[in-house]
Amino acid sequence: MNMYVKCHSLSMAQQVFDKLSTHNVVCWTMLISGYVEHDRGEEALACLESVQKKGFSPTECTYVCSLKACILIGAIDKGSHLHAEIVKRGWEKDEVLCNMLIDFYAKLGNIESAQRIFDLLIHKDVISWTTLIGGYIQHDDAQKALSLFKQMEEMGILPNSFTLVCSLKACAKTGAIMEGQDIHHQACNMDLETDTLVGTALVNMYCKCGLLADAQYIFDKILIQDTVLWTALIGGYIEHGYGEEALHYYKKMQLQVYDSNPITLVYGLRACGSTSEASKGYELHSDIIKKGLDCDSFITSSLVCMYANCDMLAAAELLLHKLPLQDIAPWNVLLTRYVDNGYFEQTLECFEQMRHEFVPLSTVSFVSGTKACSSLGDVMCGQNMHMEILKLGFEGDIVVSSTVMDMYMKCGLFSEALNVFNSLATHDVISWTLLIMGCVHHGNGEDAICIYEQMLCKGVCVNSITYVGILMACSCIGKILNGREIHSMVIKRGLEDEPRICTALTDMYAKCGMLPEAHKVCAKSQNFDPISSTALIAGYAEQGCGENALSLMEQLENAGVSGNIITLGSSLRACGSLGALDKGLLMHSEVIGKGFEGDSIMGFTLVDMYSKCASLAEARYTFDRLAIVNVLSWNALIAGYTQIAEIDNVIICFVSMLQEGIHPDSVTFMNILNTCGDTGSTELAHFFFQILNNDYSYILIVEHVTCMIDLFCRTGCIDKALSVVKTMMFHPHAALWHAILGACLRSRDLELGKHAFEHASTLDENDTVAHILLSNIYVNAETSMGW
Repeated sequence: MNMYVKCHSLSMAQQVFDKLSTHNVVCWTMLISGYVEHDRGEEALACLESVQKKGFSPTECTYVCSLKACILIGAIDKGSHLHAEIVKRGWEKDEVLCNMLIDFYAKLGNIESAQRIFDLLIHKDVISWTTLIGGYIQHDDAQKALSLFKQMEEMGILPNSFTLVCSLKACAKTGAIMEGQDIHHQACNMDLETDTLVGTALVNMYCKCGLLADAQYIFDKILIQDTVLWTALIGGYIEHGYGEEALHYYKKMQLQVYDSNPITLVYGLRACGSTSEASKGYELHSDIIKKGLDCDSFITSSLVCMYANCDMLAAAELLLHKLPLQDIAPWNVLLTRYVDNGYFEQTLECFEQMRHEFVPLSTVSFVSGTKACSSLGDVMCGQNMHMEILKLGFEGDIVVSSTVMDMYMKCGLFSEALNVFNSLATHDVISWTLLIMGCVHHGNGEDAICIYEQMLCKGVCVNSITYVGILMACSCIGKILNGREIHSMVIKRGLEDEPRICTALTDMYAKCGMLPEAHKVCAKSQNFDPISSTALIAGYAEQGCGENALSLMEQLENAGVSGNIITLGSSLRACGSLGALDKGLLMHSEVIGKGFEGDSIMGFTLVDMYSKCASLAEARYTFDRLAIVNVLSWNALIAGYTQIAEIDNVIICFVSMLQEGIHPDSVTFMNILNTCGDTGSTELAHFFFQILNNDYSYILIVEHVTCMIDLFCRTGCIDKALSVVKTMMFHPHAALWHAILGACLRSRDLELGKHAFEHASTLDENDTVAHILLSNIYVNAETSMGW
């Protein structure tokens, strides 16, 4: 009977038992032990009842086996009753029974009773200590477990392999690396370092403490590497963000024919997701189905996350609906991937589905939903999202509130963003930086600088993104002194070499016209970092230094750096300013090759380049193939015809533009008036000026008036010029009177010249230009009169 029990043949043991003519307590105990070993606790306790009904007295061994059965089925009351029987029989100080009782109470949630029994035990052996240490770990009191281990050592009791395993688990839970290393040293002294159980516990401890090299060292030394050991190593790599290494060891484990357990499969799926290894993910999914684990919600949740992280969102969504509705993690992963991939409408649909199906919303849910509203520019949806956040009490979450602030900023609702900011109990660097970035985004550079100064006064530590934002603010308002001050701070903090700061500094100096400084900063950035160089090329192009822009572009190409859409756009502007048509044609080919031609801004830039190079046939050809035609592209084409004074084509373009429903802007009319001026078409210019003044007065600027007056004056129509000045809706500008003074100089009209000078002096009594022009008018008048 004993042989059958130990050979796991319980049915044969039962047959032998049934054939016995008489049953004693030893036979019954053997049968109870067999049931326990087969995890059949109910039958084991039924046997105990039979023993007692038949009048047999249970032995110490019977009680040990019966307490194990109680642990199996969680029979706390039955176990307590057995404890009372043990005390009644005077065995409460028996080491074996006490150790079993400690284990029973610890595993069934009564650690206090386990501690009391331990304290009353006179002779505490290594099993007593190990059982109690294991109990405290099970009850998440790892500190107490380590304290017991230390007491045990102080009492001179040598640990066994199980004691070391339990203590290493405690170190892993508390991150007690020094204690863990001491235990490792003990394991080496006991020649247990390569024992599979102890080795696995060491690997797990080092992984949890982030010492992956040490974990790998132990792993490589262990000869018998089972699935649990592999899982510990793979889990360590994945938990610390080393997806590629985790996937490498998962594949290696499979090659060595170790079968995966559910936890290993989950780690494998996470590794596939973090490395976007979809093919391996498919393979694991197939393995999961074969093992019948596809109904396991934890594994299915991991599958959803894996497919979502591999951007296979349709597959992820299909699996999502098989999960219990309350499982929030895969929903959040799907939301995050939707928003990260630019599927903003799907993000909001997914969010609404969560609400409809009563899936509990979290910080991640609201952050993803609010980002989608922000990216779509959907203010109403964003406001509804904000109301939901307030309703569910998430407004105190700094991450959620910062995202709401960002949404309001991007939707142009600065006051609402400021209200959210002011409602926060504490303001961290992220919320302050978002406020600065919002101001910059809407061109409020002065406000951004004021907010930055307030931030410093509050003692908030600035990060690199804050510096980028404030440098952008300096760029947009030309605050070079503030920019230099920020540059000094950046140098002090050793952040000058950070790519995004370097780019912001280059851009700031370039936009402030300080090109040598911009070049100096850019040159320090990893031998002309491509991103910083893009900012410098754009700066050169904007400041009219086309040759420098093209030279730097060529330098990048020679270094094997491919041009991006911004670099190519800036270089094309440089070609236009230099009239470098051949270089422009080469860049156009590169634009086509990289698929940038469909971009509306790039299309405008190409038309503008060809127009400035006086290649109007190419300009028109490119214009006619633009996917999106707007006022910028029309202006670029019209400017080309203006440059070669083709008044007919200018008028044709203007009419076509109106027919397509595109409203002209101030630049459009400036080009038309300039063309009329260049061709001497005074009446035509007057006609277009009247259209501008009557139908588009909201875009009328002083330059339009100056141009018209200058044309009238040059053609001798001074009365009309004065009429234009008198009928102006806004206060006359000095340039207008300068134009009239110039006309008086040519016509030698002293009286009108004096009249114009008086008006110019009213605006600025120290107007040097007006004084010089009047002086020349007097000289001409004296010459003509023979004075």
